[in-house]
Amino acid sequence: MAVSRRSCSFCYNATVDNAIEFEYDASSFCVACFEPGYSLTLNSAALDTPPVSLLLRTSIGYSDGLNHIVAKFVPKYCPCCGVELIENKPFLDDFWDEHRRV
Repeated sequence: MAVSRRSCSFCYNATVDNAIEFEYDASSFCVACFEPGYSLTLNSAALDTPPVSLLLRTSIGYSDGLNHIVAKFVPKYCPCCGVELIENKPFLDDFWDEHRRV
């Protein structure tokens, strides 16, 4: 049975539903905490690049008090429901094209 993205509270976003306005399409929640000052967040936003990603963030070593991205994972499939994230395909293709040239 195929999974509908409409039933997933994470990857259901403006890239699959034109009724959602892009500027209001954002989801981010913490999925893991490590040492103080580090967190792993799951993010989804149609205007973000890439639209769906896992970000490791830290504020350690930065004087501005903001979280900074230290690692980014771009999944091919939604980590919550398993459906293929077609909006991430261009970012994954670019990544592999760049790393094949090395």
